[in-house]
Amino acid sequence: MSRRQTIIILALLALVASAISTFKLLPKKYALGERLAQSTAFWHDSEAFIFLDVNTSGRSSNAAQDWLTHSRYGYFTFFLGMGPSFFDFHTSAYRLATSGHLTPLALPSQTSFYENWTLHDGNLEISSMPNRLGVRNTARWDGTQFSSVPNLSASSGQAGDSTTLRSDDATDDDVDSGFLTDAARQSLKAAGWHWKQFGAYQGAGQRATLPIDLGKTTFNLDINSFPRPTDTLSYLDQMNLGVQSLEISSPDHSKATQVLWSQKGWQTVSKSEFETRAQQSPSTIRAPFSIWIWLAILALALFWKIGYWGHLFLSIFSAKRRMLRNIATSYSFPPAIPAQFPALDVAALDRYTRELESMGFSRLREISLVSNSAKPIPSFCRLFVNTQHHCFAEAGQFFPPGKTAHPLKCAIQSVLDDGWSLVFSDRKPIAASALMRRKKALGVNMPDATPYELLNSFLQMRSQVCQDLGISVVKDDTFEGYSANAQKRLADIREALNKKNFATVVPQFYFRKFALLKTRPEYIWLGDYPKEAESRKQGLQLQARPL
Repeated sequence: MSRRQTIIILALLALVASAISTFKLLPKKYALGERLAQSTAFWHDSEAFIFLDVNTSGRSSNAAQDWLTHSRYGYFTFFLGMGPSFFDFHTSAYRLATSGHLTPLALPSQTSFYENWTLHDGNLEISSMPNRLGVRNTARWDGTQFSSVPNLSASSGQAGDSTTLRSDDATDDDVDSGFLTDAARQSLKAAGWHWKQFGAYQGAGQRATLPIDLGKTTFNLDINSFPRPTDTLSYLDQMNLGVQSLEISSPDHSKATQVLWSQKGWQTVSKSEFETRAQQSPSTIRAPFSIWIWLAILALALFWKIGYWGHLFLSIFSAKRRMLRNIATSYSFPPAIPAQFPALDVAALDRYTRELESMGFSRLREISLVSNSAKPIPSFCRLFVNTQHHCFAEAGQFFPPGKTAHPLKCAIQSVLDDGWSLVFSDRKPIAASALMRRKKALGVNMPDATPYELLNSFLQMRSQVCQDLGISVVKDDTFEGYSANAQKRLADIREALNKKNFATVVPQFYFRKFALLKTRPEYIWLGDYPKEAESRKQGLQLQARPL
């Protein structure tokens, strides 16, 4: 490179750095937005209870980012650090009386996602998932309010006359629902209770109505959803998707329509309020390093311009053949013990083991995943199974020869009907994972999340996916089922890779490599799930009915 070329490159880099620094100093505005994730209703002749699971997001932006978001270049807001700065979630509860009076109910603090629904002496009792210590937050209706009850260990037995219901993915017409067990259905029917659960995309683009009969009066729970976006950029803003409003009305009552929840979009707040909410949120996103991403892209483009085009083209045309040659065709699962791996993070392994076992997982086997590739990477995995939720958990670590061992991390996975699968991991993804994506293999990476947070998010998403696609969880909790799925996953990866056009895949690989310079709380791959869920809902008129 000549002296003149060096001066030009340095000058361009300085100009870009100045422009981005100026952009960063533009005044910001702060906003909060809420989105209804799920709603659940229980009712009998004298009263109804409605629970709303609401996700709250916070974001900051400047005038340039706002303009870019609504232009055809909206995708570039990713590089400008646009997007939510934190996420939070909470559950709201309401009681509907036969008079039509709707009362908001306070729930105990530090409760969010409710997994267990119980009848205790004829009254509704709700419990959250167990935390890392195996303790549930429980509230019971006492006739006037939901009161906290003494916390019980997740392993403790319930009262002999209680019926426990599990939050799941079912509609009332499903035979093996997962939302309620067959025994629970029969018990609730005998007690005169009815129930219904709605997802975030129930009745997309139309009004879905649930009739609720309280004595001789019929009330309608109306779910109004946004119409399907006509332009792709609208999908970037989740405030334009899902439920628009939730209302209570009655053809037998003179009371006006009552709104339980409505989508108000992004609401501007002060900087102090925004920062307070961000500090209280369990999921705060680190400040983006957008300036370094832009400088890296510019430098790379300049270097390619000067003399690396030939190398790039050779890499594109040979990458697919080299990758297929290096990918294994089968796995073996020989037994392993921690003492075989001197670099194993034993402290992290013990911590994951304690937390997973406190949430109902039990050890299944300790193995080393060995592939038949030319250069297999040594690994250790302690495999767990949860027979209640029908999912596996892995606490594993890789030891690349000649390199530092990867951090020991955890993953939770389930196999679903019709070839679908779902995996949640606290490991940060690598750029090469973008090349191995499959249409029915959904994956979410949540770096630095706790096992409790992983399982909580995993069960919520699995429930939504099963409900939207009309499928169920495969309940094979054996090691043979786990190993067979691993072999199938390997074959699916090779098939997907073989079908890819590497002229477009290689740029995607480098784009993802740059994107991973900024750590986010979540990395999500949904495959064909949104398209299949929307296709299934099109043309279906929802008319929910009580049991």
